[in-house]
Amino acid sequence: MVGTTIGAIGVLLVVVPFLAPDAGDPLLLPALGVAMLAAAAAMEIGALALPRPAKAVSTEDSPASAASSVGVAGAGGPVLRIRMRTTVPWSVALVGVGFTVFFVTAALGMGLDGGGLFLLPFVLLFASLIPDAVMTLLRRRALLVDPQGARLEGWGVSAALAWDDVTHVDLQTEGRRPAVLVHGRDDAPSWRHHRIRIIWPTEPRPTRATLAVPVVALDAPGAVMVLCRELAASTLERRRSFLAHGATGLLTGDRSLV
Repeated sequence: MVGTTIGAIGVLLVVVPFLAPDAGDPLLLPALGVAMLAAAAAMEIGALALPRPAKAVSTEDSPASAASSVGVAGAGGPVLRIRMRTTVPWSVALVGVGFTVFFVTAALGMGLDGGGLFLLPFVLLFASLIPDAVMTLLRRRALLVDPQGARLEGWGVSAALAWDDVTHVDLQTEGRRPAVLVHGRDDAPSWRHHRIRIIWPTEPRPTRATLAVPVVALDAPGAVMVLCRELAASTLERRRSFLAHGATGLLTGDRSLV
């Protein structure tokens, strides 16, 4: 939707000089239009080419002396890494870069001693989107699952919750932020949460102990919900066995729980 809007504005800027020859510099508006069309094309291509990492699901063996994802020392066992898509941070980065270039070019074309000065707040606004988006792209975004609990290293948050503290798991498909929700007790001792940001927070501050994994960040949100429900309802030994032999197949569609 955002890419389509930017592309439509780009087309409008390209054709304005032909519809109104006296509408200022005949090269400035088409140049801005071409730049916005390029940004829109990059966003659409990125949405298709960049959402899935090369290996979205992998299993690692953690040494017995290593701490678990929720900080349990000497836990060890298999660790399932579910990598998150990059569509949203790429889109935010491209919007920030595209509109920053657009308003900088427009301000210089109008002259900073004239109307161009009033465009500088827009330059700062869209430029401020870039640092957090780039930081998100550079982080190792993933949902880490082991026999003791789960840790979310998300777009702008680091959070953890033990399976023994989980009350229920939901798949929220309505509202502004569809997500797989792993709910914990309000007094869960294992609950950890830290928002990561440079300028703008990309994740809301939680009001309770809940891991929220955005649906748009997952290849198979339904399978992730089923996985979390199974682990929350299982014993420690059952979790170890399932993560070692069946969890990857569940997420890739090669097997089911039935």
